[in-house]
Amino acid sequence: MRQVTSRKLLIAVHDALATALALFASLYLRFEGEPFLDRLPLLLRVLPFFTVFSIVVCYASNLTNTKWRFISLPDALNIVRVATVLTLALVLLDYVFVVPMIQGELHPVRLTPA
Repeated sequence: MRQVTSRKLLIAVHDALATALALFASLYLRFEGEPFLDRLPLLLRVLPFFTVFSIVVCYASNLTNTKWRFISLPDALNIVRVATVLTLALVLLDYVFVVPMIQGELHPVRLTPA
C-alpha cells in the first residue's frame, strides 16, 4: 500500500484545485454571460464530486509519486491518461445526466454556436 505523506497530500490538493478552476474557466469561456449563469447552479452541484473523482484518478495514475523537477515520457503519458479519463468522464456526465435533465430526452448530436 502506498503511503500518503504531506507532500503527496499537497500535490493532490493542488491537482484538485487546478482541475476545479480549469473546469470553471472552460465553462465560463464556452458560455459567457447569461448562459453561463444559467448553468452555474448545476456546475456548483457537480463540481465537488468531479473534484473528488479527479483526486482518485490522479492518485491511481501515480501523479502524486513523481518528482516534478524533471518530466519523463512515462510522467507525460500519466498526465495524458489522467486528462483523457477526466475528459471522458465529463462527456459521459454531460450526455447521460445533464442533457436528459435539460431537454427531457437524449440527443446524441448537440448544436454549438458558431
